[in-house]
Amino acid sequence: MKKRKKENKKKKENKTINFLKKTLMTILSAFFLLIFLNLFYLMMIYIFPINISEIPADMQLTVNNIVKESSSNLEILQRSFGFVDNRYTSTRLAYLWWPEKLVERNLTEIWNDIGYQHCYSQTAVLKAMLLASGHFSSDDIKEFNLISYFPHQILKVKVDGEWINADPWGADHEIKLNEYYYPFILFSFFK
Repeated sequence: MKKRKKENKKKKENKTINFLKKTLMTILSAFFLLIFLNLFYLMMIYIFPINISEIPADMQLTVNNIVKESSSNLEILQRSFGFVDNRYTSTRLAYLWWPEKLVERNLTEIWNDIGYQHCYSQTAVLKAMLLASGHFSSDDIKEFNLISYFPHQILKVKVDGEWINADPWGADHEIKLNEYYYPFILFSFFK
């Protein structure tokens, strides 16, 4: 009887140890995956940035219409922000479903691919639209990167001497102009 109790106790201990090992391995795997994703993100925005120097013709037409309908730079920013929000969707963890979109660097391809786009693709489109308006210079638009569990990019746009946060990816998550989506931040930096 005592021998059986000892065996049962040993089996329970082994199950507990195996459970703890598996849990630890899962946590470590997730941690290294997050490190890899953050490093990959940094590589994509710094080593292989999206080229926004060539504006697609239909983007320029859209921008021209926005400028005609707007009476101030703030209104151009608001309308461009709304346009990008309506054109693209922002699903959390969608890069796992569409990994090819992580590596797309062609602005025309991104512009024509309506639907899901990553945060830095959406900020590239918004930045290109603002520059194409002729009302903003590259000094007025800064890319701001937030790193936490996952990387995230927003724009800071200077309008009438004031910096305004523009997070078009976050707009699908009820983030308005001058706010940004991120629950907590490990560190942040301008590009």
